[in-house]
Amino acid sequence: GTDLSLLGGGWDPRRPLRSLGAAQRAARVALGNGARGVTVRAAAGRYAPLSLGAHDSGGDGAEVRYEGASGAVISAGATLPASGFHPAPPTDPISGRLPAGAQATTRRFDLGAMGISASELSSGDPTGVVLTCDGATVSLASWPSNGSWAHTGAPVGASGFVYPADAPIPAAADGLWLAGYFVYDWADSRIPVERVVASNRTLFATTQRYVKSTGHFIPDARFRFLNLPEFLGAGQFWLSNTTGHLYVRTQAAHPQPSCTLAVGRTALQVANTSHISISGFTLESAQSDVATISDSHFIRVRNCTVRDGGVSGIAVSGGSHVEISDVEVSAIGGTGISVIGGDRPTLTRGNHSVSNCTVHDFAKVLWCYHPGIEMEGVGNVTSGNEIYNAPHQGIRKMVMLSRFVA
Repeated sequence: GTDLSLLGGGWDPRRPLRSLGAAQRAARVALGNGARGVTVRAAAGRYAPLSLGAHDSGGDGAEVRYEGASGAVISAGATLPASGFHPAPPTDPISGRLPAGAQATTRRFDLGAMGISASELSSGDPTGVVLTCDGATVSLASWPSNGSWAHTGAPVGASGFVYPADAPIPAAADGLWLAGYFVYDWADSRIPVERVVASNRTLFATTQRYVKSTGHFIPDARFRFLNLPEFLGAGQFWLSNTTGHLYVRTQAAHPQPSCTLAVGRTALQVANTSHISISGFTLESAQSDVATISDSHFIRVRNCTVRDGGVSGIAVSGGSHVEISDVEVSAIGGTGISVIGGDRPTLTRGNHSVSNCTVHDFAKVLWCYHPGIEMEGVGNVTSGNEIYNAPHQGIRKMVMLSRFVA
């Protein structure tokens, strides 16, 4: 295991603990014995998700600090080693469905052998699967995959439309999804396809509220097809719920990938606690929010890297005096940093702050109204942040008595 030293409260730094969980339990003992502040120093290595609650609280002038050395990672992901990826055998029925030329660079991983359920992982929605390989985000198989769009044809009834003639859609298209702007350019949706009629290039999909408002799909709406092996491009993946196999089409520079797959909901959870500092860690690979801070007070997250989250990077809700500073947030499916604090009816300030952070490459799955920084409530501050490389908003505010400083 990875060494972890617990300093403060009388603990001997020469006897390092072996996990953040063990350090957390030791810190609670130290606090119970009257320690005035505890510092946990984590060496480089990968650590399981950390959940901090009321029993982990410090006090005024007696902060509980979790400090990560360079290379200390708290992850909700499972490591998929390169040794587990193999070419799909000729007997694999998926081999015949791959795009031309893809067979040589496609590798298959058996998730079931690691006890990972593909169907539970996606929860019925493959667009939320978070996968990184060799340090780069790997996207879900899509068509077109070159940054262009497909366009809806004539509507068919209330839930169907004619799809493009060059789309590589097989007659049996189980698991097919669509992502696009089906009615308005400010409202993106991801919807599953219920039925494909290949003979006349018609598909029928689950309608969402905007389509229902018009009574049918509108012609010439831009969208992309998702989640069939026929779409698998370089740097993309496809997940089979039937066999439990993960297929990755590799880049030429990495013919045998090493990957991390998000299997947990969050890497860091802080709830109903106070006077805690988190610094120096990389927080990564969560199906939902990478880090959540709820109903907590005087919490500091500093000098951290937050990446590879399905919904948001850091989500703060309730509490007061949560400080997020000098944090880099990237590769997020939705919002980079979300902050909700303060009470509008009484104009009680939240006193949360986001400062000197870099937020980029967010809203990668949820395109619209998922900004780099979102603030809601009363009396919160954002200042000195750099936000870039996303499809829609940089900052979204629904706040009173708050300051936004460039």
